[in-house]
Amino acid sequence: MSSRSLAWLLLLLLGVAGCPTDDGDDDDTTADEGPTGDWVQVSAGDWHTCALDGDGAVACWGWDEHGQVAAPGGSFEQVSAGGSHSCARAGDQIQCWGRDHAGQLQVPEGAYSGVDAGYWHSCGRLEDGEAACWGWDFYGQVTGAATGPFVQVDAGVAHSCALGDDGEISCWGRDQVGQSTPPAGPFQAVAVGYSHGCGLLTDGILRCWGWNGRGQTSAPGGAFAQVAAGYEHSCALDADGIATCWGGDAHGQARPPAYPFAQVSAGYEHSCGVTTGGGMVCWGRDHMGQSTPPEG
Repeated sequence: MSSRSLAWLLLLLLGVAGCPTDDGDDDDTTADEGPTGDWVQVSAGDWHTCALDGDGAVACWGWDEHGQVAAPGGSFEQVSAGGSHSCARAGDQIQCWGRDHAGQLQVPEGAYSGVDAGYWHSCGRLEDGEAACWGWDFYGQVTGAATGPFVQVDAGVAHSCALGDDGEISCWGRDQVGQSTPPAGPFQAVAVGYSHGCGLLTDGILRCWGWNGRGQTSAPGGAFAQVAAGYEHSCALDADGIATCWGGDAHGQARPPAYPFAQVSAGYEHSCGVTTGGGMVCWGRDHMGQSTPPEG
């Protein structure tokens, strides 16, 4: 063997000897927690999305033909993205922006503790537990509001639902496929989609009702901690924060990544979630940039 070959052999042996051994504690063996950031809440709308960061600032992205992405400044506690408008709550007051052809920006006076933007209407929960809705009312989804007290109010396209303090769900508005006829509870949460709804029973079991043309009411078995309803799909989080979605999936909106989430939201043809590390992830249709969140 030549002196040059011997030198290369010695270097190779020294390099191998100097490499650290695998002790089984390599970071690659840990579960992927997903992206991190400062997001605390997300709401997937029609073709746009809005989210809230840790400072209470609202950021929106996606389709902006009516100004629904042009979020106001200030500090908020909740945000909700609808069809072509958005709403946010600061303290006990609600502010909405975007399209207003049906009065969906005209928030009634009152002190609010919650808000949800539907397609062309919105609903809020007043501090006394009653529901107040405004905007498009062709099917009575605004003026047909049931009497509370409620702990949550949710707005869909042509119907609305609210969760009473007794655990029962009341719905009003269009009911041609049973979307305003929920099953008996007791429930701990309600989510309203296009022509279906889903509720989370107090034992964590899911119950969905209404139109099932895409399988959006065929809820999976098991116990869950959170539920969200979109246009023709639904999503839920289990106790570990793992998301499961079902129903319409033409654009991958029912195929979430396997990250642990703190919150999930289902929109028209996309879905978004805030990871347990505060990161933002969206999946599904992205033709208007609705699934491409900013850094945060």
